[in-house]
Amino acid sequence: MAATAIPTTPLSQNDTRILQALFDPEPLPSQDVAPINPSLPSLPALPEPTFTALEAGQTTLILTIESNPTVPTLASALSQLDTTISQTPLYPSAYLNRAMLSRMHFSLTSPDTPLPAAPHPFLAHLFTDLARAIHLASPSSPTDAASPYQARILRTAYTHRAYLYLKCAEQGGGVEGRDAVELEELASKDFGDAVRWGAGGVERDMWVRTNPWRRMCGGIVREAIEGERGEC
Repeated sequence: MAATAIPTTPLSQNDTRILQALFDPEPLPSQDVAPINPSLPSLPALPEPTFTALEAGQTTLILTIESNPTVPTLASALSQLDTTISQTPLYPSAYLNRAMLSRMHFSLTSPDTPLPAAPHPFLAHLFTDLARAIHLASPSSPTDAASPYQARILRTAYTHRAYLYLKCAEQGGGVEGRDAVELEELASKDFGDAVRWGAGGVERDMWVRTNPWRRMCGGIVREAIEGERGEC
């Protein structure tokens, strides 16, 4: 497993290995990995034929945007998602896709404008849609298994929300009255939940990098090592 890069310091190889051990993305303990059961219904809240038809519609919508990613196409897609949500409010994909396409639409219409700072209504709308997608895709109990579809929605929504938290933290906080440090902690938790539901790679690395306890331990160890070397 590749270790997270450590900034260049006058530490010995052994000292560096200690710090790398603190920040190396270790696998989650088996009891913390969410159970995923392919034999379960895709989405318990909806009959399978209804779910299948909805998924086909979402696939067509996304393919249309990928082939023609323009402002009018995105506006039309967002309007379709509004209709889908009003007609089938228990379908999490529509909320997740609306959040992601809303950000894309904002980027195209305001290419030189950063994401609005909290508590801007646009940002609140994104968080509301992501929270709704997570709620609808989550099993009824934290210990219950989920279908592969539910797991996919959960890891995607948690990852997207974690990045939003980090973006808001960079702007000084403000979401739900939280400061930058609190938002970074929320981002770490969401990255961890994304990993729990099967995400890996970048999400796992970000979970480790934003984990407040690992950062604190790493800082303490680094200061202790530097202090010992300075006294020699």
